[in-house]
Amino acid sequence: GATNGTGTGNATLTVTVAAAGVAPIITNSPLTAGGTVGTAFGFTITASGTPTSYSASPLPAGLTINTATGAITGAPTAVGTTSVLLGATNGTGTGNATLTVTVAAAGVAPIITGTPGSTNSAGTIGTPFSYTIVASGTPTSYTASPLPAGLSIVAATGVITGIPTTAGTTTVVLGATNAIGTSTATLTITIFPAGVAPIITSTAGSTNSGGTVGTPFSYTIVASGTPTSYTASPLPAGLSIVAATGVITGTPTTAGTTTVVLGATNAIGTSTATLTITVVAAVSVPVITAPATTLPATAGTPFNYTVVASGTPTSYSANPLPAGLTINTTTGVITGTPTTPGRTVVVITATNAGGTSTTTLVIDVAPAPSSRIVNFAARAISGPGSQTLIMGFVVAGDGKNLLVRGIGPTLSSLGIVNALADPLLTLFNSTGTIATNDDWQINSAGQDQTALIAATSARVGAFPLPNGSKDSALLVTVNNGALTTGLLRPNSTTGVALTEVYDTDTTGTSRLINVSARMNVTTGEGTLIAGLIIAGNAPKRVLIRGIGPTLSVFGVLGVLADPQITVFANSSVIASNDNWETGTSTSDQLTAVSAQVGAFALPAGSKDAALLVTLPPGAYTVQVSGVGNTTGVALIEVYEAP
Repeated sequence: GATNGTGTGNATLTVTVAAAGVAPIITNSPLTAGGTVGTAFGFTITASGTPTSYSASPLPAGLTINTATGAITGAPTAVGTTSVLLGATNGTGTGNATLTVTVAAAGVAPIITGTPGSTNSAGTIGTPFSYTIVASGTPTSYTASPLPAGLSIVAATGVITGIPTTAGTTTVVLGATNAIGTSTATLTITIFPAGVAPIITSTAGSTNSGGTVGTPFSYTIVASGTPTSYTASPLPAGLSIVAATGVITGTPTTAGTTTVVLGATNAIGTSTATLTITVVAAVSVPVITAPATTLPATAGTPFNYTVVASGTPTSYSANPLPAGLTINTTTGVITGTPTTPGRTVVVITATNAGGTSTTTLVIDVAPAPSSRIVNFAARAISGPGSQTLIMGFVVAGDGKNLLVRGIGPTLSSLGIVNALADPLLTLFNSTGTIATNDDWQINSAGQDQTALIAATSARVGAFPLPNGSKDSALLVTVNNGALTTGLLRPNSTTGVALTEVYDTDTTGTSRLINVSARMNVTTGEGTLIAGLIIAGNAPKRVLIRGIGPTLSVFGVLGVLADPQITVFANSSVIASNDNWETGTSTSDQLTAVSAQVGAFALPAGSKDAALLVTLPPGAYTVQVSGVGNTTGVALIEVYEAP
């Protein structure tokens, strides 16, 4: 007691005096403690026998023990419940007891750990009583109601003390509160009359207690009547009882079920009760039997993988995971849709009561499947009027950077006899001329662009142009819409010419979705030859059309009456068509796709040619010629097809 002018405050101190020359006895009660991740933790081992050193193992991550004072401190880092074997040692020996530490997640309501479910505590009329509420979550206040007559609680500490005055059994609702919320648990307090034999209250009838082979075990006999000694027999192998405290501790060595007769004795007499202790086999640490070493994934495509492990894990982890993926920590299933290409080395864990195993998994996220037309070229004789070599292309999206070239004299070095000597390249949109070039080394403003054109040509794989040649070239940035090029001298000279357009961007969403060329088709060097390159990591479905007779509907004179188209990969023919309504694709398919991509309809019965073909990334050549070596103006078109 402590008294001042206002009154007296009471608390109960349990003093255990051990005989001289005996090992320490750990006297903490209850042997439970609560903590919170990231919050300071404190617990001090108390024991008789003047220990010279203390031990505690295993401790939750983040906690350590001062072996000289028995103080366990630190800030827990992981959620979980740990059975800690405490030790207190002096010159005579070591006393042990088991402390159960429950660590709760940060930012959650308290969890009362000292009373799992419904727990009993006993007292005697006229004898000091003490019970401490233990909870995780760093409670700021505690409650206990109703309490037996003579008992009270210190709200700040959770300590229930006093001297009971009335015999009876009271069911007490305990509460622990922090800033997040409140948790409750039930404690049954039985107060017995003074001067009677002990009554064991920790076991009502037959009560079960469990243990695991190789794991520290602890059970405390609770009884009224202030027992002076306790017994427990028979005990499972590896367990023993401290007769003075009624604490049964040790590490079980054999699995099985044992019915134990407990005894509690004071000067008046002895009481007994039955306790069933079931010891189960030790839990093996999980062994992760999958994953494979490396798993493929694709950006934008759903991913699913399950971590497989022995030992019935209770939790899993995977860290770090590629963006877009998560793991179900209960089932070990990794799911989601990856968003970013790249390789991630993931540490996988599987945990059960026996421990944690770890392995490494590599997840390779490939770019999303995509492909696009990055180059289109057309070669034919270019002359005046309907014979002008005209290329058209459609851009989807703004800010598309292009290299456009009109090649004439340099074709002579490639074996072309009748090359256009001095081409003039002009680029048009719907409003008129937007750019022009005569000689490739000098732009329309009179500036030298040799280095820029040469570097860009090399980067996109275009053959180099000789210094001083009369070929033409443009570097332009265009926006969404249709554009055309013309390749002709004002003096109306005629010759074989090549028009090329290259997509110079390596990133961005704008692209070429349609390319075409109109020219005069003859035999020999006058055959209409178009080339295209598809870049990316996926096949591209394209609609290819060779238009002849239907051009007359648009006012073109001298059309090619019966065109045929042939598609080559290197020198191998991979597809061909003469009349569009017959072939590998039906007329209905071709009509539907033409409408989807915005191509004009082909009349039934016309001699125009068309193909639907799926092309892997690579370079291709398309030839348009007249059936029976006929000649005339023709149009070749290539569209991205859905």
